Amino acid sequence: MSFLRMCFVFGLVTAVLGVAVAEEAGGMVWRDGSELRIDGKGWSDTPTPYSRLPERAEEKVRKPVWDRSLKSAGLVIHFNTDARKISFKWTLTSGSLAMHHMPATGVSGLDLYVKNADGKWLYVRNARPTGKSSTGSVNIWDAEKGNMREYKLYLPLYNGIESLQIGVPEGAKFEQPDVSDAKPIVYYGTSITQGACASRPGMAFAAMIERELGVPLINLGFSGNGRMEPEVAELLAELDPQVYVVDCLWNLTRAEDETIQERARNLIWKIRSKHAETPILFVGQSNFRGLRTGKTEALLEELEKAGDNRVENVHFLPGRDLLGDDGDGTVDGVHPNDLGMRRHADVLIPAIRELIAEEPEPKDAGEAKSD
Repeated sequence: MSFLRMCFVFGLVTAVLGVAVAEEAGGMVWRDGSELRIDGKGWSDTPTPYSRLPERAEEKVRKPVWDRSLKSAGLVIHFNTDARKISFKWTLTSGSLAMHHMPATGVSGLDLYVKNADGKWLYVRNARPTGKSSTGSVNIWDAEKGNMREYKLYLPLYNGIESLQIGVPEGAKFEQPDVSDAKPIVYYGTSITQGACASRPGMAFAAMIERELGVPLINLGFSGNGRMEPEVAELLAELDPQVYVVDCLWNLTRAEDETIQERARNLIWKIRSKHAETPILFVGQSNFRGLRTGKTEALLEELEKAGDNRVENVHFLPGRDLLGDDGDGTVDGVHPNDLGMRRHADVLIPAIRELIAEEPEPKDAGEAKSD
């Protein structure tokens, strides 16, 4: 390499490093996530800003349900900024970052999306956990000063958040969007609803539904504990959504046919006592072999009785297509991988779209690219 070429390369590297150092020297302005707009919550009186059931529920629901409600699945921080760099600091409630069948990026990571000019939400980058406390940064190379763009930050699916901060460089604008006035979708279910086993939070099928329908979604997935219990049914009836989706069959055993029917009946009547016309969509058990299980038959029998009793606007979606028919959509024959999550969303979105009152028009926004 010639001396002049060496000088050129050295100068280029120095210039690049100089920009990074100058930005770091300029400092970051940090904001507490708990003071920002958090979407996906059904109640404001939760024990922490990042948990999912109201504090009073601790005395009503079983401990496993309560413990899982402290995970931040489905919660989304919404903000606008023109920053070229967005940084994160977060501390988790558990140092167990991953599971044997689900990576740390999904269990404990953060996931950033931006809305483009066509109103479509695009993946930017995730922030990967390195311990109970972690930091991460994303460079938005084509950001322009003064050009505000709308972002969503999806929180961990199987861990809880103790504290979270979002930072942008000094001088960058940072705003909170207006709160959506659209009624939410309430999705009650199992570990699959909670997000097992998506590679990152934005790849959970519930997150895909929320983004693609443009409607807030309250994720009430409780791993191993979505059992249509009366205590949870009472809590569901407190909410006022556009549609209830109930997807619990994986957490009920074949020997519990009578329990399935009794709990489905109770859940319907609890909701109908407060919401006479809100659609209720029951989802059949996902199964890549295309079989209709006895649990599904028991549920269908009860739903037919509801129809005979003139209980209207109760619907059923077969689960046979949720995973596809090739087995490639699961990590273990039950829990979806990212492909399985996409397949879930592709079946659920049209079914939910038919039931929701209205779909808000997307707003214009810019595009962004990440390193």
